[in-house]
Amino acid sequence: MHRALVLPLALGSALLACSGDDPIGLPPAGDPVEMTFRFCTGAGAPPVPTWFAYQSGDDAWKQVPKGPAETYPFTIAGRGGVAFSLTTPAGPVTRVIYGNAEELAFAGRGLDYSCRLFGGAWANQISGQVAGLSAAHAAEIILGPVNLYIRGRTVFTLQGVPSAPLDL
Repeated sequence: MHRALVLPLALGSALLACSGDDPIGLPPAGDPVEMTFRFCTGAGAPPVPTWFAYQSGDDAWKQVPKGPAETYPFTIAGRGGVAFSLTTPAGPVTRVIYGNAEELAFAGRGLDYSCRLFGGAWANQISGQVAGLSAAHAAEIILGPVNLYIRGRTVFTLQGVPSAPLDL
């Protein structure tokens, strides 16, 4: 299981600058595990990061330069986090995922699996409406590997949804 937070860019950046006690009780640091997060590219694919960073154990956050084919390699010792910023049609979004090395590696493999599974077939458009969402609240709609962050509206359209059975 992984813990994920989706935050507007300004709040996400402020969160990364915070320090102090570990409020979510992650396990202590352990053996280093090398991992790579790979993001899909191509017509209709979800947005790729404009910024990517990781934290290993209690170390400071470190920015990771983009490698070939939208890859971001790094090493986590025991527990840590990854954070990346995306520019979406609804505006910038920063995603922060905390977990132990195994959980973070699983999250990275999930991104890579989506790229291999769906390839360039990202052509579908799905529209819908969120019930009970006030103008002061936000929601994230996720359908398989495609997500959309909305604020101040209830109608949404997901672009580039793969042609495959997916969970909403």
